[in-house]
Amino acid sequence: MQEVSKNIFYQEIEGWAWVSHTQLDTWCRSLVPEDTLHYFLDETSVHAIGCVGFEKRKAGLKMLIIHGECIRENIQHSMVKDFYANIAELGFDIIEINSDSVYNPEYEIGMREAGLLRPVGLFSTTLSKWIDLTNSITYDKNWKRNLKKAEHSNLSFQLYDNQTITDDIIAAYIRIQQEMTTRKGFSENLNEKQLRLLLSDCHFVLGTIWHENNLVSGMVAFIEDGKRSMSLYSASSLEGRKYSASYLLRLEVMRYAAQQRNIPIFDMGRLSPAKHAKNDIYLFKNGIDGSHVQYNGEWLWCKQKWMPLVLYFMKKYIWKRVQV
Repeated sequence: MQEVSKNIFYQEIEGWAWVSHTQLDTWCRSLVPEDTLHYFLDETSVHAIGCVGFEKRKAGLKMLIIHGECIRENIQHSMVKDFYANIAELGFDIIEINSDSVYNPEYEIGMREAGLLRPVGLFSTTLSKWIDLTNSITYDKNWKRNLKKAEHSNLSFQLYDNQTITDDIIAAYIRIQQEMTTRKGFSENLNEKQLRLLLSDCHFVLGTIWHENNLVSGMVAFIEDGKRSMSLYSASSLEGRKYSASYLLRLEVMRYAAQQRNIPIFDMGRLSPAKHAKNDIYLFKNGIDGSHVQYNGEWLWCKQKWMPLVLYFMKKYIWKRVQV
């Protein structure tokens, strides 16, 4: 494993089979200060694996957070083992990995051989659903009912990319997002600066639904021509909920991905079936027919044996994160 410059990293991974949206420069800089980012490639003559990680200090601990990897072709356990075993020698107290690549036993074998384990508690689901865009999109009765309502509500769809986005559209999306997060008590959302940065990149688009010149629903999506698309952030106003705008929005974004960008797969985003309120989001996302998939998910390396339990306690009881 070697740490490289940002320019070398992105030159090297261009055209690789798997590059998670979490590894893109704009995504990383939308989340953390640029001077906290580290860029890693394996030491083979033809690089096969790499990742971006960011450094964070919490409770006196030096942490490295890695959201996914970049893979040139196929995952091999020896490749994963060598890469992460070397990262574990960099002097961090804690290394957290949360991979959104599809589960592969070779990945798990490599992680365990490198000394990483599953955390004491999981705070993100590994479940998602992939929709096959090469065939007709089908859905359950609830989706059919809501799409029928939306289609009779005089709604219009508009998609914005890095060429067409404006400050007014960004401000309109932020307004409905703020209204929704306040109404539902959500803590995770985008600010105006983050959204503007994401939409400066051709890999991210903003799909919107309008009613009488009012933005009532919006979704930030990842788009990779010819490969895959994915829902990342979404928001709807109370008016949008009245017209079932979010149902029409997701369907229109999938149609755009398939017809305009030749994308075969739409990832609905992580699914969290549960007994609490988040189950409503699961029921919404699960209403379209597709294939359930599992991500490689969360892994943890700690310098001291007591750290995993303390980290769990801090996440659950101090930082108030929801366990899944």
